[in-house]
Amino acid sequence: MKGEAHNDRYFAYRLRRIASFYPTLLAGLFLCAGWLHAGGPLKVAGVSGFNPGTAGTALTWSQGAVLYYTDQGDLSPALTQAEANSFVADAFLRWTSVPTAAVSATRAGQLDEDVNGGNVAVVGNGQINMPADTQPDALAKPIAIVYDADGKVTDALLGQGAGGADMCSSNAVYGGPDNYTADAHLSHALVVLNGNCAQTSAALPDLRYHLIRVLGRVLGLDWVDLNSNVFTSQPSPSGDDYLGYPVMHALEPVCAASSVCFTAAEQLKMDDRAAISRLYPVTSVNQANFSGKQIFHDSTARIHGSIYFRGRTGLAAQPMQGVKVVARWIDPGTGLPSHRHTMTSVSGFLFRGNAGNPATGFNDASGERYDKFGAGDPALEGYFDLAGLEFPDDAPTAQYQITAEAVHPLCSEPSSVGPYRSSQVTPSGIAMAITVTVSRGDELTRDLVMAGSALPANQSASSFANPAPPASERLLGGLALTLWQG
Repeated sequence: MKGEAHNDRYFAYRLRRIASFYPTLLAGLFLCAGWLHAGGPLKVAGVSGFNPGTAGTALTWSQGAVLYYTDQGDLSPALTQAEANSFVADAFLRWTSVPTAAVSATRAGQLDEDVNGGNVAVVGNGQINMPADTQPDALAKPIAIVYDADGKVTDALLGQGAGGADMCSSNAVYGGPDNYTADAHLSHALVVLNGNCAQTSAALPDLRYHLIRVLGRVLGLDWVDLNSNVFTSQPSPSGDDYLGYPVMHALEPVCAASSVCFTAAEQLKMDDRAAISRLYPVTSVNQANFSGKQIFHDSTARIHGSIYFRGRTGLAAQPMQGVKVVARWIDPGTGLPSHRHTMTSVSGFLFRGNAGNPATGFNDASGERYDKFGAGDPALEGYFDLAGLEFPDDAPTAQYQITAEAVHPLCSEPSSVGPYRSSQVTPSGIAMAITVTVSRGDELTRDLVMAGSALPANQSASSFANPAPPASERLLGGLALTLWQG
């Protein structure tokens, strides 16, 4: 399973200990572990904790302008400081060069020190001391890039031994956003590169691959579940499955070097390009600031809508959250759906996954309200958005097959995709695949009603004399309840 997601949980724990040592940093707890919200944006503003009117807004860097600061030390014999700086700039370029994404990344300077095991250390009871300009409230240096030359910083943050060369499959690069503003913008992030995973030039492709993935998180992207048979081998993956496997995939194939485990591992796929463009779209308003880029809306197509339970009358009833909606380009040469040109959206990705309830409470174990992230608007509960559909053969129109599928059950914490973290839900009922023809600039609405889905309790035809059996389980406010029809 993927290493970066595995580290989200442990890095979060370590930075919580930093926050306990520096009480003023409580607002800067590492957010990734609690942010796993959707196969799209990493996190969405909620009802509490953000300014009124921002609920349902994906957290991004203001105006798409990203400033980062790099460590003063070398990363390894294979990457001096100057070479490491170029290495990081190249990894950022994979995201900032997407032609429909209004995002830029600029190295604005260096950190105040060489960050190493001498100034990052466990000082007692698991508490960690770190340089001030790497901490979550160091807003003057929004993104800190640390070159952990000997793995000692990683040992301190993730645990003794975590920085060793034998841990490079999971600990080569890690980090992500750790602070945000009330107006729904990211405001700080920390990224650590492990020098023990950069000792030779042969190791650098794999390091770059992991860095590109972590920088996707820094920019505000979540993991995604698509072409997961590349991970499971069920069915055996084809060449197109590999070529369509997103960089931000949730499930990572197990191999000695992920970047060479499959074809074009570090190249952004359609889902990656669409996801970053949805967060930072080039528009007629900002296009002048991004020379040579194309307006997102005019260059692609969009299909959006909602997933619904089917009511007794056959019409749409309750919105259904946590369903993976997949768009696959239909290759006109074969008439078959492509697994290379494909993208996905999880229904309810803007809606909160757990709002709490009177039985379980409305705060998590740390005291944070469940409604801090994710909108409470019922109209968003089953909403999906497939904006960014491309035209692979450059024809004036394209056909896409739209299907509703389950998120892979392995995409749960710490590899979560979508609004549900601890486990995924099995969609109730099925929706027939539909084919939609689109042109550039189209915005089409297609709602999907799940045939054979569980009926809402208030639509039961049972009576006191003829009670119905228990219905399927549904998730209400994060608590699994069995609904009795009657």
